[in-house]
Amino acid sequence: MARGLSEDLLCVAEDLINTNDGAPRQAHLRRAVSSVYYALFHFLAQQCADNFIGAEPDTKTAWRQVYRALDHVAARKACEHCPGNFPDEIKDYAALFGTYQGKRHEADYDPFISWSKNDVTKMVNETRKILEAFERVDIEHRKAFSAFVLLRPPRK
Repeated sequence: MARGLSEDLLCVAEDLINTNDGAPRQAHLRRAVSSVYYALFHFLAQQCADNFIGAEPDTKTAWRQVYRALDHVAARKACEHCPGNFPDEIKDYAALFGTYQGKRHEADYDPFISWSKNDVTKMVNETRKILEAFERVDIEHRKAFSAFVLLRPPRK
């Protein structure tokens, strides 16, 4: 699978979860939660760039421009309104994206939230499963989803 940065971020999350022999520090778990969300985000940014420019781009400038065009808020809003005509694997990804963006906000900004090693490990495993399922979807659907999250809908 050509996930690159997203897979590395999931590995970072696992490293943070398993930093101590005993229970990991809350700071490690918080950073792991953040890394899980960013794995989802960078996966989608790569999907968009690959689908608009190509996985083997002639120019890195155009590929980078599409990759960087993905906005966190706009992507979440699009995911929250994912149309029913997308395959379940894409709808599952969209649901997880919004949920985990919220968890990332809690991890980064809520001083009273605490995480368990088990819960964060489940997040890593669920994310891997969702990304693998997404990659098995027909390219036409992945391209359509990339356009859906990256571009404004046409005016009516």
